[in-house]
Amino acid sequence: AAVLRISGLSRMSAAAASTVGSRLCDAFAAGVAAVDPESLVRRSIELLSDVQDGEVLRLRIRSSAGECRDFDVAGGVGFVAFGKAAGGMACGLPLARLGRRFLGGVVLAPAPTRAERSAGLGFRLPDDSGLASRIRVFEGPRDNLPDETVLMGSRAVSDLIDSLGPGDLLVAMVTGGGSALLAWPRLPLPDYRAATRALSTAGFSIAELNAVRARLDAVKAGGLALRCRARGCQLAGLVLSDVVGDPLEVIASGPTVPVAPAAAGAALQAALETARLRGVDARLPPTALKLLQADEAAAPAPVAAPAVANFIVGNNRTALEAARLRLLDAGAPGTRFLAAVVMTTELAGDVSAVAERVHAWLASLLRLMLRADAADTADTADFPSLGEGDAAKLAEAVAIWRAAGGSGGIALLAGGEPTVDTTGALNGVIGVGGRAGHLALLLAERLGRWPAETVQGRPWRPTVLTAGTDGIDGPTEAAGGLVDSDTWPRAAARLGEGRCRAALAGFDSHSLLAEAGGEPPALFQPGLTGTNVMDLVIAALHD
Repeated sequence: AAVLRISGLSRMSAAAASTVGSRLCDAFAAGVAAVDPESLVRRSIELLSDVQDGEVLRLRIRSSAGECRDFDVAGGVGFVAFGKAAGGMACGLPLARLGRRFLGGVVLAPAPTRAERSAGLGFRLPDDSGLASRIRVFEGPRDNLPDETVLMGSRAVSDLIDSLGPGDLLVAMVTGGGSALLAWPRLPLPDYRAATRALSTAGFSIAELNAVRARLDAVKAGGLALRCRARGCQLAGLVLSDVVGDPLEVIASGPTVPVAPAAAGAALQAALETARLRGVDARLPPTALKLLQADEAAAPAPVAAPAVANFIVGNNRTALEAARLRLLDAGAPGTRFLAAVVMTTELAGDVSAVAERVHAWLASLLRLMLRADAADTADTADFPSLGEGDAAKLAEAVAIWRAAGGSGGIALLAGGEPTVDTTGALNGVIGVGGRAGHLALLLAERLGRWPAETVQGRPWRPTVLTAGTDGIDGPTEAAGGLVDSDTWPRAAARLGEGRCRAALAGFDSHSLLAEAGGEPPALFQPGLTGTNVMDLVIAALHD
């Protein structure tokens, strides 16, 4: 199923299918399949009673971590889904079983490209015309700025909530990108767009941006929960996380997560101070400034209601664990892996620092494998870029490898979302690529100087896959890169060292990886996936 959804992997040549790189690609496919939004929702919602008119309907909703809660519904069930994976999540609802108890739904998703439509991604209306007639679909912009279509869809959400009452349940499916697709702005749309653009292009963190959005937009920071509370209906949020650490109040600006006024006010003041320091306040429309400088008491009251509950149904760790298990599958073709360890789900910060850390993992791993003492741990003095807890996990990986006989590879997995600062681009010209591709290129340059060490008389080499789980890396059709110790030397021999250095300095990872060759190719193009739980990094050391 993973290969079918990730169409680019099914085109892999027979020669590539037996390589270490192919095993990493296969693990990536397994990770993405594990966070398929439709499947996640199907696994998360269970009808515990037959659906009959006049009887209480019981739904059990379960998070990916196993927490669950039962909802008793005397009335009916409605749904809203918004964000990049909204269409897939909505497809997972048991609408046919709900029958006449289904009160209506609204889907707000980015307008699909031609490729996405041809891949069958997105929302599919039910075959039952009666059910389909109760669902409204709005396709919004892909540039993270709300437009008139978003306002129409958001009004449809408001209308749906207004039709609910005590005894009803609203299921809200929340995914990354939802901030731009569900909006109840408190100021004119052009001003709201201008304020959002000014803040997002000034390097604001997502937390700072959300603090401002919460004051400018009535649906953010628990606004959806407030409306449900006013109507007396229950609210269940099913959240597919695309944020490091899974903070519910940050994902899609937390419309289902009540925020206390004091906390909201403190966050807003901190964000405004950042705006003043960066001179952004001078670029904000007067209507936005007036709202942002209003008395803190105007902030919405918190929702203290047992009728509101949120569930993380999938995240980066879900994908990493599935990828890890696939690497350890003894029946999979190609390189055998004896150990596979998840290093972290919180790769963040500057992409250059992330590259140093991943490279340090592999270099430390090799050093540990060379040592005779099985009790050794990685030396953080030699590798200062190792993060907290890294040394212990590396030692664990080597211990497992030794215990299994040492005749197979070791894989280190990580997830997160590094950032790329392009202000230092060569001659001010920014090339084509995204954070995953740039991370791959940074690693290729470092791995090109890999030492010619042997363990048990065999040379050991590194291979790394870095890719976005949505199949898209920045403004490209690729997801990232697949590199090893030969990638940079091969590209330098083919294109010249100067061309490679210029691509690195000019953030032109897509172009260079496309020309670097390799089998499988260095430019990783799995195709669109229909989901998004940030990026995966799968690093392997193998003979």
